[in-house]
Amino acid sequence: YQESIFEALTMRARRALDEFPCRSFACVGGVARNKVLRGKLDALAEALGPELLLAPPEFCTDNAAMIAGLAGAPDGPGPAAEPLSVDVDPNLLLARV
Repeated sequence: YQESIFEALTMRARRALDEFPCRSFACVGGVARNKVLRGKLDALAEALGPELLLAPPEFCTDNAAMIAGLAGAPDGPGPAAEPLSVDVDPNLLLARV
């Protein structure tokens, strides 16, 4: 299953790089932490020439919970909210307004 997903991702990346030649490209978010995908994209970059930009694995995280936590903060998102003081509850129920 994982191999099929990575094949689809690298195929799409290859098509994009063929259609829009560039000096560099990046993979970001939680998926960029996967070693197998990083290897496949690295091989693609070597074959086609552009530099592959990857953050260190410890910075490749899915930040959906953080965004949801800030969106529900009493102060609302923005500079007034204290991001480190926001409690995140992944089981929080959403209510209709």
